[in-house]
Amino acid sequence: MDTPMNRIDPLNLPPRVLWLIFGVFAGSILMQAVAGYPMAWQWLVAGDNDDITRWLSIEAWRNGQSWFDMTQYRFLPPEGMQMHWSRYIDAAIAGLYALAAFVLPPQAAAQAVLVLWPSLLLCLLLAIVGRGTQLVLGGTAALVAMIFVMTWAFIRELAFAMSRIDHHNVQILTTTAMVYAMIWPGSPFRKGVIAGLFAAFSLAVGLETLLVVAAAGVVLAVRASFGRDGADARLAGFALALVIGSLLFFAGQTAPANWFVPYCDALAPPILSITWIAALACLIPMAARPVLPHPALRLGATAAISLAGLWLGSDLLSPCLAGPYGTLPVEIQTLITSSITEAQPVLIFARGAPETFIKIILPAAAITALASLFWVRRGKGDATGSATAQMLIFAWLGCIGSLIQMRMILMAAPALPFLAGFVFLNLLQARQSGKRWFGLTQGVGPTLAMIPIAAMVFFSGPITTALLQLTLPAQAAAASSVEDGGTCRNIETLTALDALPQARILTTLNLGAPMVLLTHHFGLTAPYHRSADAFWNGSFPFRDRDLMVKALVKTGAEYLVLCRGAGILRTDVFAKVLRSGDIPDWLILMPELNKELLVYRVIAANLPKLP
Repeated sequence: MDTPMNRIDPLNLPPRVLWLIFGVFAGSILMQAVAGYPMAWQWLVAGDNDDITRWLSIEAWRNGQSWFDMTQYRFLPPEGMQMHWSRYIDAAIAGLYALAAFVLPPQAAAQAVLVLWPSLLLCLLLAIVGRGTQLVLGGTAALVAMIFVMTWAFIRELAFAMSRIDHHNVQILTTTAMVYAMIWPGSPFRKGVIAGLFAAFSLAVGLETLLVVAAAGVVLAVRASFGRDGADARLAGFALALVIGSLLFFAGQTAPANWFVPYCDALAPPILSITWIAALACLIPMAARPVLPHPALRLGATAAISLAGLWLGSDLLSPCLAGPYGTLPVEIQTLITSSITEAQPVLIFARGAPETFIKIILPAAAITALASLFWVRRGKGDATGSATAQMLIFAWLGCIGSLIQMRMILMAAPALPFLAGFVFLNLLQARQSGKRWFGLTQGVGPTLAMIPIAAMVFFSGPITTALLQLTLPAQAAAASSVEDGGTCRNIETLTALDALPQARILTTLNLGAPMVLLTHHFGLTAPYHRSADAFWNGSFPFRDRDLMVKALVKTGAEYLVLCRGAGILRTDVFAKVLRSGDIPDWLILMPELNKELLVYRVIAANLPKLP
């Protein structure tokens, strides 16, 4: 690899100083974990349903459920609710729990794991970003990259927040390692293997990063086609490690009886076949370089082999073109896209959550745009330009993808810290050199440019707070899908249901998972796309009397539970009728278990017959 950009690093921070700074940052992360420990369980209960279900999956495995059986039997008994997640994450978190349980009682060990797991992952991410950026851009950029990791709200407040144990933080970590291995100096083949293995594990954990892995393959293939130094070896290592690693990870977490089931939402035959097609499409033209001397010929051969492979495998692959929700009824697909806010396009998401938009999307867009501008102006011929170009591809992929679904900004997360360092380094160099910047007075332009960047990236929290004070009425109107305030997602409220004998309980969509976590009851609702019934049960019955009757008959629910003060949407007409006190004869309002809950016993014999 060419001489890195740190030959002109203005501050020239040595690695030992960076490691010291890393130690300070890591120490602050772990101190926050200690401070958050008392609230960890409540954060889990009040947080994301995915984190709750992950913990239930870990408990089920620890209690003897098969490694290969990812079914959640506490939901929709007796068949249960099938999940598409990876047992590898369960095993890692369960191992951390086992270590904590040596010195702590069970509940304390659980709370320790809930704060330690995301904190340790964040420390690993910080180390990869700091060291990786330093190897390419130097110490100054590495420091800024680490500051970005420590301050960007998507990482600190969402993906790596306390009690976040689903899998998105693992995917950010693995794809970050992948993209840095693509640009690190050193043995190209070995770095390609590292990138391929991290890519394979990322796919085993979940397919949200499929486009990131695909983009990595395309970037490496294009570089190899144009004969960049070491590009052939890096591509060969990546392709071989991706194919072999994906196959091994797939076999390790999939029951042999399911090896040939063509799931589209998990690492399964369709995705495995795509990795094989892609590997052959990359490696064959590379091996045929003597008869394909021109880059255009090699790229054409790669495209032709890819298209031929996709055509030959069309019977296997075509069902997956509809996406992970393609097999669900249209009404459930509409429910998912309308009720899961992070699945909305970013411009629609911004209207309902402007503060999150400011803290997450604006810094990403600003860094991506400015890095693109500096990359174009400083030239693209050296190793730094090549590394930055590769990072820009991932950043733009995430920014553009967020226009479709806000959560696709995840694809930009691996590249943004590096690009933040690149932007700051260019601004600092321009200021120190006294060069004019886009026609502005010497030194003034870079100085002025640093102000909005720093504000958007490092001070988005205070800016957001000020904005909320100005836009509070408008925000209240935008959030009017919920009738009134309050919440039942807390430990005291839901554990009151344990006073009832074990039963099948029908609740609104966001109460099912925390209720199952905290009580001995069976849940009938949950927002997981492999179960159309679990989705439907949590929403449609509360809209209409006949739909409620249909749900109670179909599920055999023995109790119906509503939150007295929240969780009722404007469309939930029948739920409003119940809350007003107009109760049909097939429901009996139970004596108050908790002031926040409305609990109805279902009288199955009185349920009306429906056509």
